Amino acid sequence: LDWHYSAVCSPILPIRFTKDFTTSPSVNLNIDISGYGLYKTIGLNKSSDLSGLYNTPKDKMVTFTLKDNLGNKIGEGVKPANSCNTVDISVTGNLPVPRNIPAQILITLPDGFTKAQIEKLLNGVKSLTDSQRTAVLKYTHPSDPNYKFKMDQAAYQKLMDVALSR
Repeated sequence: LDWHYSAVCSPILPIRFTKDFTTSPSVNLNIDISGYGLYKTIGLNKSSDLSGLYNTPKDKMVTFTLKDNLGNKIGEGVKPANSCNTVDISVTGNLPVPRNIPAQILITLPDGFTKAQIEKLLNGVKSLTDSQRTAVLKYTHPSDPNYKFKMDQAAYQKLMDVALSR
């Protein structure tokens, strides 16, 4: 980047938007430096996310193009060559509107767990000792391995007691 060896706007090139905005999804600000092409793309959710640009070449024209997530141009600003004055990015298009989308999550658990299912779960818990695993299985399935053990608050407390006993 040879412009770093030439004059740059110091300390930053001030940037502001003609309209304050907050948006989701984010919009993209493409920064194009004359003679170099696209220098950088910055994703913005708020106009306050960007107030200046460091190491901007003083002798080059810089074009700032604001685009929505579909690539439509919704704003533009230009820094003329040999200038470090504040760039006003004119927001002319429609910004994406944040939307709340209602969602509902339903989690269902099986009616109960067989001895084999609980054994598989216990084997995944590396911090349990063999004696703790045996104690849990003895509690959940004292005789019938096909019995469907159901978890309730009392069972949860008992299992916590077993797990914490070392």
